[in-house]
Amino acid sequence: MEKKKTGISYVFQLAKDERKKLHLGMFLSVISANLSLVPYFVVYKILLMIFQKNILYTEILMWAGIGIISAVLQAILMSFAGILSHTAAYVHFHVEIKLDDGTCYAYSYDFGIRNSYDANEKLSGYVNGAIRRYC
Repeated sequence: MEKKKTGISYVFQLAKDERKKLHLGMFLSVISANLSLVPYFVVYKILLMIFQKNILYTEILMWAGIGIISAVLQAILMSFAGILSHTAAYVHFHVEIKLDDGTCYAYSYDFGIRNSYDANEKLSGYVNGAIRRYC
């Protein structure tokens, strides 16, 4: 009997074809999280200059610029991380339901991405869903 996978290993099993997107999304998210700490360090450096009465406006502008750039870069990287991870997660969506009477159903969504778009086609042509009964 094969042990059932749980946690992160189960997520990567479901997203077998989308692992590169998930890995890149996680990497960008880690960088973004680190960049979110930079503005706090910038405030600390500026307050330190003020308390030491060593106020140089060029240095304050430099630290303020670093804080603004890091905040903007953090927002951009977090957006790309979210886009990559959600794109990877919703290319294939699978739900299994087991009812009290022992009946089991599985529902699979397969979001096929097409390169061309025909205005006469219905949106349902882009989403292929199937319900099957098992157990």
